[in-house]
Amino acid sequence: MKTAIIYRSLRGTTKQYAEWLHEAIDSDIFNISHVSPDTFKSYDNIIFCSCVYMGTIAAAGFIKKNWTLLQEKDVILVAVGSVPTEKVTAKEDLGKFPVEISGAIKYWKIPGAFSGKDKQDVRQENLQPVIAHMNGLSSHKLPRLEAVKHQAGPGVNVAYRIVRSLI
Repeated sequence: MKTAIIYRSLRGTTKQYAEWLHEAIDSDIFNISHVSPDTFKSYDNIIFCSCVYMGTIAAAGFIKKNWTLLQEKDVILVAVGSVPTEKVTAKEDLGKFPVEISGAIKYWKIPGAFSGKDKQDVRQENLQPVIAHMNGLSSHKLPRLEAVKHQAGPGVNVAYRIVRSLI
C-alpha cells in the first residue's frame, strides 16, 4: 500500500513533522502547492500534515475540494498548532469539516510552535501515534503513555522509549 504525505506549512514546523514522518514510514512527500488531483490516483493512504491558525486547519479547503477523490482512501490528518492537544478547542478543528469527512478522517493534533519558546514542544516523538497507526499497531495505549510522559517531564525519556519499544 502506497502512502503520500502532503503538507502545508507556513513557518516550517509542519514541514519538519512531515519530513520526520516521511523518514519513519515508507512514503512519498509533497508540498500541497505541488499536488494535483491526479496525485491521489497512485496512493492508498494519504496523510495530510497541516498547520492550524486561529482554529482553522490550513489544508481544510483543499481536503474538502478534493474529497470525492479522497473518500475511497485511508485519509489521516495531522493538525499542527500551538493550542495544547488536551484543550477542547484542539478537537473542535476537525468538527469544522462536514460530517461525512470528519467521520472518515483519522485525526491527530500535535504541538506546533508559534514563537521560539514553543520550539521545545516540536519533537519527533509527537508523531508516534501516527507512526503506530501506519505500522498497523494498536494505538489506543499511546495517548495515555504520552500523557504520563508529559506530566513526568523530560527525565522519563529513557523509560518512555523502553516502554514504547515493547508496544
